This record gives sequence, structure tokens and C-alpha cells, in this order.
Amino acid sequence: MNKEMHLNVLIVEDNPGDARLIEIMLHDSAQFDFRCKKADRLSAALDAMNAVHFDVILLDLALPDSFGLESFLKAREATPKTPIVVLTGNDDETIALSAVREGAQDYIVKGQFDEKQLVRAINYAIERQKTVLHLHKMSFKDELTGLNNRRGFMIKADELLKISRRGTGVFTIYFIDLDGMKHINDSLGHSEGDKALMDMADIMRKSFRESDVTARLGGDEFAAAVVLEATEDAPVVKERLQERMSRLNASEIRSYILAASIGWAFCDDRCSGLEALLNMADEVMYAEKKKRKSAGV
Repeated sequence: MNKEMHLNVLIVEDNPGDARLIEIMLHDSAQFDFRCKKADRLSAALDAMNAVHFDVILLDLALPDSFGLESFLKAREATPKTPIVVLTGNDDETIALSAVREGAQDYIVKGQFDEKQLVRAINYAIERQKTVLHLHKMSFKDELTGLNNRRGFMIKADELLKISRRGTGVFTIYFIDLDGMKHINDSLGHSEGDKALMDMADIMRKSFRESDVTARLGGDEFAAAVVLEATEDAPVVKERLQERMSRLNASEIRSYILAASIGWAFCDDRCSGLEALLNMADEVMYAEKKKRKSAGV
């Protein structure tokens, strides 16, 4: 009988009999082709996680080199996206429940499950983990444009800021505000306004590197966090954005011009944090917007 798919399973269990029993149960599954690797120490399990991708981990919490919730926390830290099913004895279900509260997808009591229950626990754990990761991803994404939302931007840009402080580049925040959005929404409708926002998001994706952090902060406000080689490079990014907007305007017939006001701020020795830097870039952007309005642009 052909099995639906193969799954890599790491069995972390120091009792050879228990580990072998689990392996036999999984081998007898008619639904999945389970490919098992065993580890009898947490240290060996962590080495295996670094070397191989596992679809699920079956983790005994009582190991010779680690015990209790600490075992789960270390395993989760090593491979946060991999679902973990805790193996527990009758006397430590409380610890297993604590692991579930900390992010384990399930727990099963040794000696109290058969092959069907084991396979079902693994299958459910994988599906639940997919859902958790999807929801986590969506909580950081702007639904309309697919860019980071403000929450995602603040978290990822802060990580980039910390990394930049260990190097020689210049951490820079760009604040980008679409011009004329009220006119577009009022005169052409919100569907056209949404199109303008999505066009701007597409321009940002093409103008920034994968290592940069881009976002729609809300409304018609966008932002990007980048590490430049030098402060003199900042206008180049602005020119790149404006060039792509000009190309889009030339390629499509529409009753408005897609345009944006752009400001930026650098993080130097006086930089107190990401929020302050974002506000500084916003102020520079607003000053440019006023200047553009005064000039009738």
C-alpha cells in the first residue's frame, strides 16, 4: 500500500525500549512513511536538529542531561518552527501541561497510547503548528499590501537596528507618505485608493533589498528600515522610489499621478531608539510635503 507522504521524526527518549516501541508503531502506519531518528540525550537531539529538518519531534522531558520544562524550552529555542509532542509518564503530566502552555503542540502519556493515537497526535501537532505559524505571520502583515504592518515593522526593524550597531553601516529609517490620497478616495472611490496603496507597496518591494524591512504603517503611510554604507547614499534610495513611480505613471492611464513625500533619519550616537527615529523621519517627510504643496507640486 502506498503511503501518502514521508515525515522525518526525531524521537528523543533515553529508554531504549520505549524508543523502539515508538519506532515500531510509526513503521506500521499505513498513512505515512515515518523516517525516524533517535537521540537519548538532549545534547544529541540538539545536534540532530542543527543537521536535519524534522517534521515533528517526540520529546521525553526526563533525560540524563536535561529534565522537565527546561528540556522543552531548549528544544523549542533550537527549532522554534518545528511542532513538538511531549512524551510523559504518569507522574509528570503537570510538567507536560506546562510545556503545552509554553508552546508544545500536544503530550501523550507513555504506555497509554497505541499506533493510531500516536499517529493522530503527530498529524494534529503538525497541522496545529501550521495554523500557529500562519496566524503569527498574518499578525505581522498588512492585509491589503502584504508588507509588514506597524507591529511587524517595529519588531523586525529593531532587530535590524541591533545588528547594524555591531557593524559599520548607517541604520536609516525612511518615512513615505502618499500624496493626494484623500482626493483619490473621495473622487474615485476607495477601491482606486486601495489600488494606489498596492502600487506603492509593489514599488517598495522592487526598490528595497530583501534584507531591508518595509511596511505599511497604516493609512497612506509607509516606512522602510535599511542599513546604508554611508549617509550620502540616502538620496539615492529616494531617487529610486521616485523613478519607479514615474515609470508607473508613464505606463498607465489614470486620472491622478502616484506621488509621495519622503523623509529619512539616521541613527547616530544620539539615537534613543526606533520610535524616536521614526518620528524624526516623519517630521522630515512632513516638512517636504509642506514644501511640495507650497510649490504646487
